[in-house]
Amino acid sequence: MTIKTPILNSVTIALSSLFLVLFNIQIHAAPKGKVLIVRYPSSLTPGDTRADYDRAIVDLLLQKTQEKYGPYELIGSVRMQQSRALVSLKDNQLVDVVPTTSSIERERDLLPIRHDIHKGLMGVKMFLVRKADLPKYAGITKIEELQKFTVGQGHDWPDASVFKDAGFKVMTSPTYEGLFKMLSTDRFDIFPRSLPEIWDEERTHSSENLVVEPHLAVVYRVPAYIFVNKKNTELAKRLEEGFEIALKDGSFDKLFMAKHGANIEKAKIKTRKVFYIENPVLPPEYKGSKPDLGFLFQ
Repeated sequence: MTIKTPILNSVTIALSSLFLVLFNIQIHAAPKGKVLIVRYPSSLTPGDTRADYDRAIVDLLLQKTQEKYGPYELIGSVRMQQSRALVSLKDNQLVDVVPTTSSIERERDLLPIRHDIHKGLMGVKMFLVRKADLPKYAGITKIEELQKFTVGQGHDWPDASVFKDAGFKVMTSPTYEGLFKMLSTDRFDIFPRSLPEIWDEERTHSSENLVVEPHLAVVYRVPAYIFVNKKNTELAKRLEEGFEIALKDGSFDKLFMAKHGANIEKAKIKTRKVFYIENPVLPPEYKGSKPDLGFLFQ
């Protein structure tokens, strides 16, 4: 025993010295910044460009706050319908942000960043119609005349309730792509689409002889927010701060016009017959208010 003790002591001392050296290296090494992973819902189909701008906005806000909060990575999650994305966000699974339009239910279940990323344009609805049917809509001057036509909507879209409440007949589909097929095969008459979406969709579905009706529009208030899980207050704070910076330095307006400027010109809202309707699915504080869309009529 007296022979082994010094040997053990020597090994212990050597290991202790090595540990101290390694520990010293570790504590003095440059700290690695923790990367914030932010997941968003992937597009439903490869050609679906509707969410490109929304993702660009989220990216802008995270970029503006990177110096304060550190690096981030914005990644697409699985492809999912809007209703599933919102349930996943509520359950804090699969996605961390869902940019979408507001409703009573969404503001109750989720935490909105209260800056309208589309400045009210999601409530400016024009119509995709079959090209052969264009003459049917040319002489319409009253909303009662427009209500004779059946409207197509997604089954989980708040807009379906908006049009029903306004006196329209509504036919729904469980899938986004299914709506274009239903329109082209005469299952319904008009497919209301927002100003930010309709031109890309017309181009994507031009082979189905679907076109933008040039004379009419329906407008209602529907702010589009970035929603996060209610418990994710740190991400909400970062996005809110990013928005304040982007509004102040003009980068939000620059991105907004890069996306929407050409579409605003194409829409020619000043030349259209515009019907204003109420949005019953918004929280009570929005009731009776119209979106501030003066910039469309300048």
